[in-house]
Amino acid sequence: MQINLEKLDSFLPLVKKPARYTGGELNSIVKQWDEQSLKIVFAFPDIYEIAMANVALQIIYGLLNDQENVICERVFSPWIDMEEQLRKNEVPLYSLETKHPLTDFDAIAISLGYELSYTNILNMLDLAGIPLERKNRTINDPLIFAGGHAAFNPRPLEDFVDFFIIGEVEEVILELTKLLSKKKKPFNKEEIFLELAKIEGIYVPSLKNKVKRRIIKNLNNAFYPLRPIVPFIAPVHDRANIEIMRGCARRCYFCQAGYVSFPKRERSIDVLLKQVEAIIASTGYEELSLLSLSSCDYSHIEELMERLDDFCGKHRISISLPSSRMDSLKQGVIDIIQKHKANTITLAPEAGTQRLRDYINKNITEEDIFKAIEVAKKSKIKSAKLYFMIGLPSETQEDIQGIIDLAFKLRTFLPITVSISNFIPKPHTPFQRTRQIGPEEIAQKQAFLKNKIRGRNLKLRWHNANLSLLEGILSRGGQDLGIIIKKAWEAGCRFDAWEETFQWQIWEKVLLDFLSEMNLENKLDYFLRERLEGEQLPWDIIDAG
Repeated sequence: MQINLEKLDSFLPLVKKPARYTGGELNSIVKQWDEQSLKIVFAFPDIYEIAMANVALQIIYGLLNDQENVICERVFSPWIDMEEQLRKNEVPLYSLETKHPLTDFDAIAISLGYELSYTNILNMLDLAGIPLERKNRTINDPLIFAGGHAAFNPRPLEDFVDFFIIGEVEEVILELTKLLSKKKKPFNKEEIFLELAKIEGIYVPSLKNKVKRRIIKNLNNAFYPLRPIVPFIAPVHDRANIEIMRGCARRCYFCQAGYVSFPKRERSIDVLLKQVEAIIASTGYEELSLLSLSSCDYSHIEELMERLDDFCGKHRISISLPSSRMDSLKQGVIDIIQKHKANTITLAPEAGTQRLRDYINKNITEEDIFKAIEVAKKSKIKSAKLYFMIGLPSETQEDIQGIIDLAFKLRTFLPITVSISNFIPKPHTPFQRTRQIGPEEIAQKQAFLKNKIRGRNLKLRWHNANLSLLEGILSRGGQDLGIIIKKAWEAGCRFDAWEETFQWQIWEKVLLDFLSEMNLENKLDYFLRERLEGEQLPWDIIDAG
């Protein structure tokens, strides 16, 4: 049964950006509810503007609604003002398409794109009136499942999630819906879990089954939405997207995405051009982004760009690329990007010295970096963003100084923005056991960089040290971390990825209390420590290939 729409209308005008909660956008899909259809709500644990920029959401939403007997709707994490109104007016969290409470759905599919959304997941379940812990749910509660990059270590959330999809979702979710569609409602969950554990790519916490990730072997045959939803409020990336390839052959040692999505697989140019034409016709977007981990590594990038240039020129559509590899950046490609009004190029040297770039398997030289900047300047690109990391394994003061030296050399070509992130060891990478540096060390390195990187044609940006610490703890945690996540949520933590709402004092207290209760050394260094060879890792149950 739908929520009380009159009550909803009474308080929606009181919240910031009420269009986040209304639905009804161009290309959204509203299906007729019936008893026979399998009803799934896709839950993204962040606000509308972040969610609607997520390509995985558009893929899963389109794929499920493409099935005749499946209904898929959306729900996103309400901002703090909307949460207050929902609780005050006793309105449960609801889907955008038909305004049904989440408890009316057979299953809730949660996106696990990043670890700092974990408290939002608990908050959404609570707002929906669903018991947080799976052991407390009944057959009348929806099945809760999750997938995404963070699912490659499912252990911190396994007290709250019934099962996880490990790897690329498209094939697995169709096998899942086929299985559930045959089952009588309400579901016999224990019976379903036994059957789900037999599907490659599904991890069931109650069974602790070992899992091998699923991948799409032929990307040309994989579903891609040709009528993506056009949001009412501009998302963080307001443009049409085509995914030109998955995976990356580079395999930088710090990059989880490169390992869990390996090997590199490409869509053909003919398939991509048909997708672009259909998406532009169905949306009216004026910007097109070519998505992948390293778009310039696409085998036929120059031919693709030339053919897209013809189409986009006729329709006055600009073309953009995400961060590009410096050793694969072609003059023709950057000329076309600039021709379509791109003013900035984004590059990722990651480290300031050749020694450290070699150590992390970045496999680019300083000559490659200078060539990329020269290509950009020749194409009349006006500025460059350079991404570096601090805290990488084996890093020395010379490597930090190398970032400064490189920035000063490059600023003679173009205005440079140096963006500094903090290294976080991730599961299933060669650095998964490495020690993570703490906030004090990060602060020292950042202070050194802040003091040096300034002046004409130079800007410096940096990441919050405590946010990086928390992300690292959540990335490499075990099942016992679920207690910490729940206590942090109960104490008021929400939107932990947002600096304006991040409450480090709460997290720090909960983490230290946990260490004390476990009779461990009462320092956060415990979570940062190196994992020794032979030490069992929480994610060892997952075979990432």
